[in-house]
Amino acid sequence: MLNVFAVHVAKEGMRPAAMKEFDAILFLVRAEAGCSEYVLAIDIENSPASVTTLGPNSFVVVEKWATREALEAHAASKHMIQLRARIEAFIQARSFFVVG
Repeated sequence: MLNVFAVHVAKEGMRPAAMKEFDAILFLVRAEAGCSEYVLAIDIENSPASVTTLGPNSFVVVEKWATREALEAHAASKHMIQLRARIEAFIQARSFFVVG
């Protein structure tokens, strides 16, 4: 099982627009072979002081994939290629973490 944490930092005020684009394809991704989880998350309100937060412009996509091949097929899928093009104007940075 591969766990993916895709952290996106949106340009000021653009997080809702970027997340809306992800929301539009959730059903496609969740139907992909090997996908057992694909959810969007933001910081909880009033996080404890001991917690490092993502920040008001950031969100994370939490993903679980059965195999590396399933993850690679996901990344190469038509809807993901199109999504990356649509969100380009909204995103200033992104980081991907894949852990076992």
